[in-house]
Amino acid sequence: MGLLALTAMVVGVPWMVYTARTFPVETAAAATAHWQHFTMNLEEHGRPWSYYLTQLPMIHGGLAPLALIWFLVGPFRDRPREHAWLLVWWVLPYMIFSAADTKMPGYTVIAVSAVCIIIAMAIDRWTSLPHGDRWRIPGLFGAIGLVLMPLHFSLDRTRPWERATPRYAIPDMLLDPPPGTVIINCPVPVEVMFYTPVAAAYEGPMTKEAGHLSRIGYVLLDWKELQD
Repeated sequence: MGLLALTAMVVGVPWMVYTARTFPVETAAAATAHWQHFTMNLEEHGRPWSYYLTQLPMIHGGLAPLALIWFLVGPFRDRPREHAWLLVWWVLPYMIFSAADTKMPGYTVIAVSAVCIIIAMAIDRWTSLPHGDRWRIPGLFGAIGLVLMPLHFSLDRTRPWERATPRYAIPDMLLDPPPGTVIINCPVPVEVMFYTPVAAAYEGPMTKEAGHLSRIGYVLLDWKELQD
């Protein structure tokens, strides 16, 4: 854990120092936004405190909660000092981000490796039960379920046998727009900013800001007119 923390600091701290000195206003705004995740419902991502627990079956498979409970009442109870680091690695991110008002599945990704290690421990232990043990057959089925059940959501998301219909089409003009182009009334602003070189895209009409943007050199284009 200490080595992981040190590695993260070596990689991240120089960049944080550089951005704070080079872009102080933007850095302050970003820091404020980070803290607002704990106190505000940002972008309609407010969730109940139990959100990450209910996401466990979808992210790690339907039997993942059973493996985690087994870890608590089995390996951790039997050898708490040996497994304390694994418990902290799993539980601490869940506790911190469960306290935040704004929640997204990716916030607890730091704990994914710990959960995967626990699931691997369960698979190893459940498939190693001796013949004659009353839990051998349930253990084998449980281990198979830990491996196969995550495939359900993988197939449901990728739908490999289904031909997808595009949700939107980006106008050709936006693939090489004039410098400083800003798109308004855009139904897919995030996608447009990711896949085109436009300066910005907004879902609304930006009525109050339009005059200011024009005066400082931006070119405003209406998505609806581009579609026509």
